[in-house]
Amino acid sequence: GNLYPVLFLNGGPAGISNPYPALSLPVQVAPGEDKRISWALASKKSRSASIASAREITAAKWWVEAQDHVMKVARSTIRIQSGNPDWDIAFLLAQSNAMSHLVRSKKDDQQPVFLRARLPDQPKSSTETLDQLADITTLELTHLAQVYLPAQVDLLAELVKSVLSRADDTGFLPSRLDTAEFLKPYPECPLLANLCLQIYEVNQDADFLHSVFPELSRVIEYWLRPNHDPEDGFSAVLQDPRQLQLDTGLFTFDIWEAFSGGLDIQTVENPALAAMLFREVKALKLIAKILDKKNEFKHYANLEKQLKQKIGRFWKTHLACFIYLDRQSHLAPEKELHTHGAVKDFIEINQVFKTPQRLKLHLYSDDERTRVCKVRLAGQDTAGNPIVEEIKSPYIRWVIGTAHLTTQNLFSELDAVFIEGLRPQDQFLLESADLTQGDITCLLPIWSGAANKEQVEGILTAHLDPATTPLRNGIPETWPYRDDLPEKLPIRVNTLWNTLIIEGLLDAGFDQEVLQLFN
Repeated sequence: GNLYPVLFLNGGPAGISNPYPALSLPVQVAPGEDKRISWALASKKSRSASIASAREITAAKWWVEAQDHVMKVARSTIRIQSGNPDWDIAFLLAQSNAMSHLVRSKKDDQQPVFLRARLPDQPKSSTETLDQLADITTLELTHLAQVYLPAQVDLLAELVKSVLSRADDTGFLPSRLDTAEFLKPYPECPLLANLCLQIYEVNQDADFLHSVFPELSRVIEYWLRPNHDPEDGFSAVLQDPRQLQLDTGLFTFDIWEAFSGGLDIQTVENPALAAMLFREVKALKLIAKILDKKNEFKHYANLEKQLKQKIGRFWKTHLACFIYLDRQSHLAPEKELHTHGAVKDFIEINQVFKTPQRLKLHLYSDDERTRVCKVRLAGQDTAGNPIVEEIKSPYIRWVIGTAHLTTQNLFSELDAVFIEGLRPQDQFLLESADLTQGDITCLLPIWSGAANKEQVEGILTAHLDPATTPLRNGIPETWPYRDDLPEKLPIRVNTLWNTLIIEGLLDAGFDQEVLQLFN
């Protein structure tokens, strides 16, 4: 390719007889002595240019530059001496590892990119730009803030601005994690206002708050707009389970595994989202006070009261936890229906429910193939009026011979189910949506500060007691609330959510419990 590769080695090497060009340099080093050898391979458009480039590289005192870099890193690294060497090295490695994932496209680029992985088996595609690889989430930024603050406050501010710049004029902040062109984008969790307030507490930079306040306000207003039921105002409803970055803990809403519950997450209000919004609004209220924005301060103070009341409705004393609520009824109904069998065109039910129920219908093909089918559920709505909900084939998603359907209406009575397009060998499972099973995200009101002391103590006793909950590796993503978990459900421990819950318990004054969970 019109290039002239030149291998240069200092110290007086000699050419050797070899099928390929090579240099040899015999080295003899006596005990206690040292010798430095430098080599470079340069490929330029002429032989002389290659030689000159190689000599320039080997003549440079790169170790001096490296030492300057090491000293710069050392100045920005917090050294902690706890008395426990294992803890000390953990604190040190957390900072150095977090820094190793940051790259910049050029020296004057003010928005660094946090690469998720920097391993040889996960190379950057030749068609990808650094901006396309910037997929860090607000949940991950909240986690990293505990590592970057206070030493790397400017770096964290740049990362927050970079993520915030994705938001459009409506305040929709799209996530870039696990997205594709053919999938509808979903918004990031609302967490950036709280991060900006933490940054200000370190650098006291009011100009930074001025620059981000308009975008933060648009993002929070996007979440607080009326949805689903305009008369009831906004609902704490997520669009996609991926927003919470959990694995098997969200089995209630998952559709991919054999143990999946398949419930549509858009049909429930989420205590975690309500907790995030509460803390965001509280942060925006404080930012408005710092910036002397009186109207905005009153607005967010009023929203803070509303959100605290909303979070209170998620608390269920008999479960000693905050729990999911139905989007329409704002209740957490227990399971009243569970019937299964071979598919028929007409399935008679004739059941009256004590509490208005949202229904789930699971379909299983005997050959794991997709079916073109249609489903109708006939009964009565919450007002006692006749209702027929029809679910057509385009809205039925099959995954390896399984489809999970969630009704968009609440039923006070279910008379019958009609199924067209399935075979007699296919199976069905019809059940009411049981919302009494929670997960680690249901503990987030502790982090938000909206949970009172009695509620926190109740959660610790009922759900975070090592005698009754498997806590050897931290708080699991989920655990049995009342009923047993599905068979073959892997129990994961999620670092992002453990970080938040531990931080909340620490702020609430439960130091000994925090120490135990962290260990």
